[in-house]
Amino acid sequence: MSDLRTRAITALIGLILISIVLFIGGFALKGTILLVSILAIYEMSRALNLINIKLNIIAIMVGLISIIGLQTLNLNIFSSLIVVFFVLAISYLFSNKISLVDSGITMLIFYYIPLNLSLLISLDKTPFLYLVFIIAFSTDTFAYLTGANFGKIKLLESVSPKKSVEGFIGGILGCLICSIFYLMYFNLNFSILSVIFIVLASVMGQIGDLFASKIKRLARIKDYSNLLPGHGGVMDRIDSIIFIIPLIYSLLNIVNNL
Repeated sequence: MSDLRTRAITALIGLILISIVLFIGGFALKGTILLVSILAIYEMSRALNLINIKLNIIAIMVGLISIIGLQTLNLNIFSSLIVVFFVLAISYLFSNKISLVDSGITMLIFYYIPLNLSLLISLDKTPFLYLVFIIAFSTDTFAYLTGANFGKIKLLESVSPKKSVEGFIGGILGCLICSIFYLMYFNLNFSILSVIFIVLASVMGQIGDLFASKIKRLARIKDYSNLLPGHGGVMDRIDSIIFIIPLIYSLLNIVNNL
């Protein structure tokens, strides 16, 4: 089977599964986020190990459990950062094998992966949940098409040689068009504020892709794993989504408070 056909089949299956999970929401969404978080943490831990950074997996898992508990009690999940902070502090105090650098990066990865992903729960049963994926997929698609056909100026060659400035701009414009159609079709709140956040989310989604790519380049790996045929690992598929979620979460809170 050709690589293109493999990628297409994997993408189609993934799109169907994502659509089902988003439609059902509730426990299906929570369970999927938990599974994706664990897989992504595992992949990131393996990559960072290659550059001699040891994540405190116990601290991250305790933090993940605290997120579940806080969500169950309808409390602010950002309090999980406090839990992780204290676990890291205690671990550093009683173990000579844990460095401050490793502890700091552990905190970053906890916020980066499970905490950001868990914000999707707050978007459940709202149109903003779908908006996250529309922004991610449309940005990625239009950035690729624009870059492949018109890309000449390298965006950040040291991190991702194939990405171009033209693709970066094309991704934003394509995303904006798709998102505006989505908002208008469903008679959702459409304003200058929404446009600003959509553009920022598209920009941050592409930065998220570059952020994850830089870690791979430092670790000298092509993909985070081979779990998804033709697409690499879980982290290779959610790197942009992770950076988009907090912006759409913020937009929802602003809209609700207007």
